[in-house]
Amino acid sequence: MDENQKYGVVTMLVSFLLILLALMISEGWSPQLDYLENFMHLLKIQMIEMKTENAGSIYGLDHSYLIDMQSKYVVLTLLSTAAYGLTTYLGVTPAFRPRKKITGK
Repeated sequence: MDENQKYGVVTMLVSFLLILLALMISEGWSPQLDYLENFMHLLKIQMIEMKTENAGSIYGLDHSYLIDMQSKYVVLTLLSTAAYGLTTYLGVTPAFRPRKKITGK
């Protein structure tokens, strides 16, 4: 395997592992719905809870999260990254490498 193929395989593996991580930390699963409906409508990643006092809340505390997003958007981004890894493995796209600084003498 050449360097681009190795880069593509590593990119795909890391993307799929991050998809599994995103699904594991997601909240909001409903056993009454099937997997696709849960994934598209209910699963959210909510981390780092911030409690603020709010007079309009029933219990006096309003719960908000610093990171609050739908899991489907995270998975879509990671699937796009895995697709880039696949095309890099197949040789369609080049591997991403930062440009080296050209020093003039």
